[in-house]
Amino acid sequence: MKADYAKLEKNHAYLRGKLEQLEHDVEQTRETRRRLEQIVEQQNIMINMLQIFTCKAAVSLPTYIVIHTYIHT
Repeated sequence: MKADYAKLEKNHAYLRGKLEQLEHDVEQTRETRRRLEQIVEQQNIMINMLQIFTCKAAVSLPTYIVIHTYIHT
């Protein structure tokens, strides 16, 4: 009976260690996810800024071509 109890204690300690490691891994994963979400948010902001710039350039270009053509003809 003592041997069974000692075996159960040893198994419990092993499982407790595994659980603590898994809890640590989960926290690391959450932190990595938070960082990746921040990166994605920053990239989305940059994409939006570039789209605005590109749209403004696309709208301005035909006007420039018309004015430039008119002046040089």
